[in-house]
Order: sequence, then C-alpha cells, then structure tokens
Amino acid sequence: MNDISVQPSCNWQVGWRTDNAHFEQIDVLLHPAKAEPYGMVISEAMAARVPVVVSDACGAAAQVSAEAGVVVQLVAPLEQWKRAVAAQLDRTDAIPAFVRGWDVVAREYENIYAHLA
Repeated sequence: MNDISVQPSCNWQVGWRTDNAHFEQIDVLLHPAKAEPYGMVISEAMAARVPVVVSDACGAAAQVSAEAGVVVQLVAPLEQWKRAVAAQLDRTDAIPAFVRGWDVVAREYENIYAHLA
C-alpha cells in the first residue's frame, strides 16, 4: 500500500481551462466537501479516467461507481479517508471513462419537473 503519510506534492492550477490535459498529472482526486450541490470537478475527473475519493455530501457522489472510485462518509475517521485514497493509488485496473450526456441530464430534469406538476 502506498505511504500517504508523507506530504504530497501539489501543483495548483487556478482559473478557466478549455482542455483536460491537467488531469494527466493527477493520480487521484480527493474531494471531501462538507456541502457541494454537485461538484463538476468530480465528473470531469471521472471522464478523464482519474479515480476519485469523495464525501457522501457531494451531489455527484451518486454518480461515483466502484470502478470510478469510492464515496466516504463525511464523518468517517481520517484513517478511513487515508485508506480510501491509498486503495485508489494502488489500483492496477483501468478506470472506465465517465460518460453522461446532456440528453441524460435533460431526461432527468424532465422527470423532476413532471413530478412537480
């Protein structure tokens, strides 16, 4: 298992990007948000085949399959978060690309609005 007790190297990139090339430099996306309506970066990482470790408080957690990463309870102990990240870093299997088109999103919204009427 990877030793994640050492300080990780971070390369912060802030601002608008028109490409996904920066995901090639990411080994795992850790997103322990306390409150996040969706968290588009999670979908973007999965689309780029980057494994994710996210909190159950993220709206996008519902889209995280076991093949794409893991959802951890926000209140879980730090050790559980560390094990989840280490497990993703130790993966040898290929991450499937996350594909969720606007047609799927439109149908979901249509169903929501139909139930409101």
